[in-house]
Amino acid sequence: MVVVEAPRSPCRVLLTRRPRGARFAPDALVFPGGAVDPSDLRLGDPNRVAAARELFEEVGLLLAKTDRGRVATDADAASLRRRLARGACFADALQACSLVLDLAALAPLARIVTPPTRPLRFDTLFYIAFQPLGQSVAPQPAEVTEWFWSDPKVAAANLDLVMLPPTRAVLAWLGGVPDIRDFVIRRRRRRGDPAPVVRMSEIESGPEGGWHGRWPPR
Repeated sequence: MVVVEAPRSPCRVLLTRRPRGARFAPDALVFPGGAVDPSDLRLGDPNRVAAARELFEEVGLLLAKTDRGRVATDADAASLRRRLARGACFADALQACSLVLDLAALAPLARIVTPPTRPLRFDTLFYIAFQPLGQSVAPQPAEVTEWFWSDPKVAAANLDLVMLPPTRAVLAWLGGVPDIRDFVIRRRRRRGDPAPVVRMSEIESGPEGGWHGRWPPR
């Protein structure tokens, strides 16, 4: 999930660092995210639900509204965390807190498949959304060792930052977007998921190179 701090120019996106002992991409800078859980099926489109759930579990940002239509606040997020800490699943905790995920806030961005040579392969949907108004980042220490907001163009160009090629490619793409608010609104209007693209090389050959499929995706 690519989170944009605010619809301003230049935009800033949220980057998190994975633990050094992680099985996949240890110590790398990534966007918050993870795999679909069977319980996600209860809440709608499982890919969007998983993106929203993982965002909350990793950095505490909650893309949700109350049953009266108010955007969720830090207090709502804290109440949800307390329910989860007592053993409730995500779907039940949302219901108990009178919250509904705002899946319309997620705009489809890209679908990237890891290279065929990788021992661990993933078919990953990337979404983009704005940071919920009035909410603060509250990272989960077990999953996030560092976080910061960054100009995507600056982060993409900094080769001292450890990140996987798809992460750098997405950052470079967003760094060239002149109006991030208009960009996200247009992506929200898309029907269906973006066509998959495959990163064909482990070697960083620049954001535009090394792809099987159209990059950046329409």
